[in-house]
Amino acid sequence: MKAVLVPHDIAIKHEIEWQALRAAADTQVELERSDIADSAGSRCASPMRSSSERTSPARA
Repeated sequence: MKAVLVPHDIAIKHEIEWQALRAAADTQVELERSDIADSAGSRCASPMRSSSERTSPARA
């Protein structure tokens, strides 16, 4: 079996590119999770906010 060697600078560049892609994908997943959590929280919290606004006319 013949091994194909890749120059070191190309291997390092390739690894840096993959690390950047992985980091971007992880960030995207985290952003999607936080968006889902924020939207779920806002749906749950909005009835409580509206009821407290109705009971507190001094805020208006």
